[in-house]
Amino acid sequence: MIVGEIQGSAYGSPTVFLNEGYQKKKGHYKLASDPLTTCVEGLTLNSLNWIDYNHDNLPDLLVTEFHPDKGAKILQNTGNGFGLALDLPEERGWAGAVVADYDQNGQDDLVLLPKNGHPALFMGKYESINSYSEQAYPLGLRDGATSGGFAADFNNDNDPDLYFGRENTDDFLYRNVRVDGTDDPSLSNQNWIRFNLETLGNCNASLIGTQVIVQAGGKQWLQTVDGGSGRGGQSSNELHFGLGNVTGPANVTVNWPTSSAATFTGLSINSTHDLIDDAIPTFHSGAERFSHEPFPEGADWVFAWNTAERGSEELDEVDLDFGSYSPGEYCYVMPNITLHYGDPDVEISIYPLASGGWGHKLVWQNQSCLGEQICDFQFRARSSVGAQPPIEGPWVDFGEFDVCITKKGFSN
Repeated sequence: MIVGEIQGSAYGSPTVFLNEGYQKKKGHYKLASDPLTTCVEGLTLNSLNWIDYNHDNLPDLLVTEFHPDKGAKILQNTGNGFGLALDLPEERGWAGAVVADYDQNGQDDLVLLPKNGHPALFMGKYESINSYSEQAYPLGLRDGATSGGFAADFNNDNDPDLYFGRENTDDFLYRNVRVDGTDDPSLSNQNWIRFNLETLGNCNASLIGTQVIVQAGGKQWLQTVDGGSGRGGQSSNELHFGLGNVTGPANVTVNWPTSSAATFTGLSINSTHDLIDDAIPTFHSGAERFSHEPFPEGADWVFAWNTAERGSEELDEVDLDFGSYSPGEYCYVMPNITLHYGDPDVEISIYPLASGGWGHKLVWQNQSCLGEQICDFQFRARSSVGAQPPIEGPWVDFGEFDVCITKKGFSN
């Protein structure tokens, strides 16, 4: 944590405090010493943004200074402190900054917010991390002084837009047309991946401090959920990564604020994924059950099971295995059928249990019995939460069962 000093209209040097860790002292802070403090001594610090500008999975700092003859700097995280990496031009004092990959080429871009005059927009490239080009005016950021801003996808078109707050006048909302072909058709094929972060009970409901690392196509990116960015700004907790021409799939590591970590492999790009902290579903032992609801010439098969976490209907599945295990009997059915959300005649629901946890019910609706055979069958259920790895219940054997072969499947 870095705290700036303000005395009237004067800005003093900032003070750096180190977080001693969740496990060690439950988030206690202590005053930092060299080499962490030396890089910020003498700065008239006005705002801070986290940015992994060199893609080494260590969060760096973008700092702005308010003094009219000062500019903005990127301080590189060395793992043992911070050092000056890049001194941006346009030294005219800044009220804050907003960081996002507006053209989704894989390198975060930097918007510097002025107290007076027009903003600056430094566009970056993944392959040339120390080369930022200022393009605010040609790309449409031409309005005056701002007191804060943030980035979010306001119109749900899968790229970050900009919102500027202003004192004593109208605010500005800029729609991003950089990657939809309106501004530059060559950028319309830029790829991306986005994450909604949720918690099932962490007292840190906003999951501040969570770090998400994306790896795809031999490249990597890191973003951090923070409690405020720039000065007077707070960007969306939904993390949006521009991937450029990387085609995926992506492997993702999430470092939750509870000090636990989770890894997700093979995630599709150009998609939004739900990531839920420490939420691997837990099956309630012995809770898998089967029943049938008969109707003329057929029956609905009902599979039910319980888990500790809610999960998603779209990720619930049931595996069925049929066979003839009695001597002299023959069962002409397909083994190892899996029933999914969206399958014909399949309905899935999830509901809270009075005893705690969640009940899951998958109903397989069947019609028009054509004949009966004696078969044995067993089933197992599978659930998942968000992009978490699924967990399976044990196979449950219901022994010999009269199976009615139908036009669409099987019924009791």
